[in-house]
Amino acid sequence: VYGAGVVRLRAHFWGALAALCELTIVFLTIDELLTYTDNFSSSSSSFVMDCNRVGFALSYVFTRLALFPISLYYIARDLYALPPENRRELGHFEILVYPSAYVAVFLLSLAWAKPIFAESRRIIRQRVLATAPAAKTA
Repeated sequence: VYGAGVVRLRAHFWGALAALCELTIVFLTIDELLTYTDNFSSSSSSFVMDCNRVGFALSYVFTRLALFPISLYYIARDLYALPPENRRELGHFEILVYPSAYVAVFLLSLAWAKPIFAESRRIIRQRVLATAPAAKTA
């Protein structure tokens, strides 16, 4: 979808909007790098990982959960409002593939994010339980 607008010289905006949804990949890459790097001390690593998880969660909500459905709505609205003579210029690729790619990536991102959020919840729960007895004895 991203490069198709450049190649076909149409619908650049929708490809660029779909690319904005990939902001979450930055946080996933940082997570992978920090997970497999031994150069961080445990305290600084956990702080950086926590900040990264918060960044992932926020970017996921804004770019995946909000932006994908909004984009699909505006694509449908634009296609519906498009005059028939302009709709003929688009072709099947823009009319079928763009929305289908949005839906496919949205569904995949929902499936991929579920284990990531579950792991983050587990880690946060462990940290809360680990610090809770120390707070009670102090």
